[in-house]
Amino acid sequence: MNLSNKSLRLLFILEKLSLNKEVCIKYLAKVCNTTVRTIQNDFKILKEYFEDKLIKKSDCYILLQKEHFSNLFKSDPKTTRELLKLVYIVDSNLYNRFINENQDLIKALKFNSSSIYQIENSPYENIQAKHKKIINQLENAILNQEYITIKYAYKNGSILYTHSIPIKILYLNENWYLVVLTTNNIINGSAFKQLRISSIISITPTKIEPKKFDSDNTQKIKAKRFTKNIQTAYSNMDKPLYQVKLNISKEVAKYFKKKKYLKSQKIIKELENGDIVVVYEICNDMEIIPIIQRWIPFVRVIEPLRIQKKVEENILRFMNRE
Repeated sequence: MNLSNKSLRLLFILEKLSLNKEVCIKYLAKVCNTTVRTIQNDFKILKEYFEDKLIKKSDCYILLQKEHFSNLFKSDPKTTRELLKLVYIVDSNLYNRFINENQDLIKALKFNSSSIYQIENSPYENIQAKHKKIINQLENAILNQEYITIKYAYKNGSILYTHSIPIKILYLNENWYLVVLTTNNIINGSAFKQLRISSIISITPTKIEPKKFDSDNTQKIKAKRFTKNIQTAYSNMDKPLYQVKLNISKEVAKYFKKKKYLKSQKIIKELENGDIVVVYEICNDMEIIPIIQRWIPFVRVIEPLRIQKKVEENILRFMNRE
């Protein structure tokens, strides 16, 4: 979710205010990946609407009387309709709960997204109640810079990631992940992990001192920088990048011109026949193979040829399976 968008960020803050006793500026800046000054400006906007109902306590705010949400929304119907439309597209269950509890407001706005849109597949993974609790624990651990121990479901059992540094809660490829650095279960020399939140069994504070991790930790800084440009669930900051070059047929070239299928995508050449040549920087073949398979027969691997061979093997396995 891109919380750099002001409208979406304000909606997120309003949701937090409605669910929590108090919401703190530094916490919001961390979660929204923005500055304290930006969040302070957001609260200035909210203060104009809520006035004395939005109470400031030190670095935090409390919102009094839930019915003032209705007054806020009615005062700016156009923006409210846009926000409600966004909520419906992102989480139709949350939207339905909202309209059921605020029928008078919906009638006043003359708006009901469910009569306009039909979202068959929500762009967000459905998070169960127990995992929402885990997300809240992770939010606090990241905000307070606390080491944690993670019990994680793996195959038919579970494994522990002890004394781990939680870096970021990440929504990627229609799933929620925790980006974390761990001190054990290190595979191929990499402490960097992307753990599916739906597979996390429990989160507990570490029993190893110190309980606070150093903000100048080199690995943590490296992980934060890498996460900003992460591409897929197969991305790993400790694996070297290599280039993949694809030939895209003219029949589908327009789609690659309009949309980046990975953040590193670059069009380096347009051929006379209408084809284009596209390059990607990846660290795992599986970052690009699903994209190639999706666009068969309009995509050809120029280099490395081993990827083309893997794709062909996948097709043969699929065709020959019983």
